[in-house]
Amino acid sequence: MNVTKMLFGNSVLYFMLYFLFALWAFWPTYYSNPFRVTQANVHVHGILMTCWCLMLITQATLIRFKKYELHKTVGKLSYA
Repeated sequence: MNVTKMLFGNSVLYFMLYFLFALWAFWPTYYSNPFRVTQANVHVHGILMTCWCLMLITQATLIRFKKYELHKTVGKLSYA
């Protein structure tokens, strides 16, 4: 089996597993009750990291389905 295809062909799955692991890891301290945390910087970090993970999954999915223009657009939005 081609190593490149094995690594990149399943990237959507790997990124989803990464995100699920992050949700599981931060569930007790943040996601289960985000209003318990009062520091704004923790909320900003949590929101941005969640958005980044979702964008990573979206980008890989768009490449998988050969939606290159939409992939580029989402990539450009990441600069904001």
